[in-house]
Amino acid sequence: MKLSNRLAGVACFAAIIGGMGLSPALAQEVPKMEMTTVLPEGITTPDNIQTRVGELNFFDGVPDVESAQKVYNLLDFTHAYQAFLDGTKIASMDAIRKGILEFGPANTTAVLFEGLMDSKALFLTANTTSVYMFSWLELGDEPMVIETPPNVLGFINDHWFRYPCKPDATCAFSMLEAKTCMIGIGENTTDGQPFTICVSESRNLVA
Repeated sequence: MKLSNRLAGVACFAAIIGGMGLSPALAQEVPKMEMTTVLPEGITTPDNIQTRVGELNFFDGVPDVESAQKVYNLLDFTHAYQAFLDGTKIASMDAIRKGILEFGPANTTAVLFEGLMDSKALFLTANTTSVYMFSWLELGDEPMVIETPPNVLGFINDHWFRYPCKPDATCAFSMLEAKTCMIGIGENTTDGQPFTICVSESRNLVA
């Protein structure tokens, strides 16, 4: 179609609209239906948002290609950052394991510090107000019973520094009872035993 014909068509359409007494804007208005819902302000996605990764642009709530890529880049960075933090915990615990096993085998060796730690002690989360004693545990197919004096401040951690004890077990947070039973993966317990029962998802623990 030639340009002159297109211009003529547009002029004809404008004349018809004008003859009907309607402006082009009014002619394009969406009619209000029975189920039309008036949305309150503030719950719809704005056309653009200023964020720490730059401006994000949307059309009807859908991000454009550049905005979507910015969000994916942020997610990649966030996951990489989380992986680094998790890896730091695992690396720290593995170094503790290697250090303990240099003094003797697992389950039978306890490393007791003679004094308080200072800046020369290369530990991830150690403090300078407690005397530390470590043991490395390797759970087998049978339950392991750990006996400690009453009211000993202690903990049991896996490689992710998680407490394997149940939330209501005292060893999960502060005081180890006089007898604490550490149960391996999938082990059943016997009712009536004077033990605090802890079920671990990992066979390798530090106590």
